[in-house]
Amino acid sequence: MYKFVKHPLDATYTPSVPPERVLTSEEVPPEELEMREVISCWYEEAFDLYEKLTQIEIENKEELLEVQTNVLEHHNKIILLLLKRYEYRAALQRMLSVWTLSDSAKVALEELIELSNETRKGNIVYSS
Repeated sequence: MYKFVKHPLDATYTPSVPPERVLTSEEVPPEELEMREVISCWYEEAFDLYEKLTQIEIENKEELLEVQTNVLEHHNKIILLLLKRYEYRAALQRMLSVWTLSDSAKVALEELIELSNETRKGNIVYSS
């Protein structure tokens, strides 16, 4: 079906994707191309800036952290919404199987997958 994915719900690539390769619609399902864009925005606009902000000392740090936390939470909600569909979940799992960016970002994304699993099972209690 695709060059690197036999089925859109596969959680791994077959064969392995070369590092730093820009993938096309002939190589992976369209949901993965979309998820790659979302994760790129999540990392660059939210997660990485949040991580950097926590590690420096600047004036108004607490206020800036609050703003960046809101940005990160917004991006997380978008990812959680996408993870409701199995195709996007599989795409993210594939992406994480070859993840080369920060380990803390990988852990954060794995936690979003787990949170999505718990939500799917009905184990999350929402408060008002």
